[in-house]
Amino acid sequence: MTASHDTSKEIGQADQEQFDVIFTGEILEGKQRNRVCTALGKSLKTGPENINRLFSKAPVVIKKKCPKHTAITIQTAFAKAGAVCIITPDGTAKNNYRENVTVDEAISILRNSIIPENEHPSITITSIPVRQLFSRYLYTLFTSFFIIGLFTGPRKLFAFIADSITINGQKLFFQSSLALALPVCIIIAGSYFYQLIISFIVGSLYTLPVKAIVIFTGICFYPVIPGTGILLLINFLITGTTVNGFSIGRPLFQFTASSIVSYINDHFKDVYFYGILTLLSLVGASPVLTAVVLQKWYCSFHVSGKQYHVSIPWQPVMLGTFMNVLYLGFYLPKSTAAIHKHMHKNGIWTEQENQGNQNSVHKNNTSNTH
Repeated sequence: MTASHDTSKEIGQADQEQFDVIFTGEILEGKQRNRVCTALGKSLKTGPENINRLFSKAPVVIKKKCPKHTAITIQTAFAKAGAVCIITPDGTAKNNYRENVTVDEAISILRNSIIPENEHPSITITSIPVRQLFSRYLYTLFTSFFIIGLFTGPRKLFAFIADSITINGQKLFFQSSLALALPVCIIIAGSYFYQLIISFIVGSLYTLPVKAIVIFTGICFYPVIPGTGILLLINFLITGTTVNGFSIGRPLFQFTASSIVSYINDHFKDVYFYGILTLLSLVGASPVLTAVVLQKWYCSFHVSGKQYHVSIPWQPVMLGTFMNVLYLGFYLPKSTAAIHKHMHKNGIWTEQENQGNQNSVHKNNTSNTH
């Protein structure tokens, strides 16, 4: 009773604090002014004239004397549209804004609103309703046969999963139209051209043993194509997930041919493993692939220099795989919900950057010694 009373008292004190929300007139890096204005107009439900007036009069106090959670909500709405707002304690003079707060400081304040300094991150996850997840799986499956569905289905599915995760009271936001469209196109087109190349090589040979070797080699290296597709899917999930308008995931690579090829060369075993799982998913192993994708997605989260680690719960994975084979995929949503909840239950925050630096120093010292 004492603990709950103290907690409610702290929450009450936090709600009594008053803050002002100030629109700086700046836009986030990489955003275009016209698109930000359009997004703000939709978010605020107003016309372009009012949005242009808002930019011309910046800095503008959007909301005065509001609770912290209300201020963060407004700040998040502007950030999603690509505009910068800062939160200041009540009483901060608007006239002194340009002298006291630079644009870089405003960006820093916006980033720190995710996890304030010296504050332990609080991550919560709500249970995913299996019926809703199943309906989104079906929607993604059936609409993916059409071009438009490749852009709408995956976004609805992954956004639904991300929406159940909350970091310090702020939900994850996922937005990426190419999350499944481009990987699927690469797998289909890549498989087709790969088959044409192998057929051309085999057709130009005359001895049966050499043909057999080429066919066997082609089959062995084929999983690299679906593995690359899954790799792109994971990277789209990471780059498309934001909190308060900022990406909290570190991408595996940049979306350039050289960066992708370099990553495949450095992590060939992982890419090959993704390809094998993709092929096995056709016969019921999709829960395993789902668990691996979710783990890669979640382990990319970095907040305040700390990385979120999750472990794969093999019990629901293997049970889901077994039932998936029996029921031809109808058990997948249930196993995904169990995997999703169980993985975050085992999640921890660790100083991954410091550990990585220590490991690299240790490796360098070892190599120098030898």
